[in-house]
Amino acid sequence: MTIGSFDGVHLGHQAIISQLAAQAKGLRLPAMAMIFEPQPHEFFSGIKAPAR
Repeated sequence: MTIGSFDGVHLGHQAIISQLAAQAKGLRLPAMAMIFEPQPHEFFSGIKAPAR
C-alpha cells in the first residue's frame, strides 16, 4: 500500500505505482493506493476543492 497526495500521475507517481505493483505481485498481494480527498493543502487552507 502506498499513501499520498497523488495530484496527478506524473513520472514520479508512475514510478511509485510501478514499484508498488511489482512488490505486490511478488508477494501475491493486492496493490493499493490510499489518497486524500480533498487534498491536505486544500483542506487546511480552507479553499474549495476543484471538481475532479
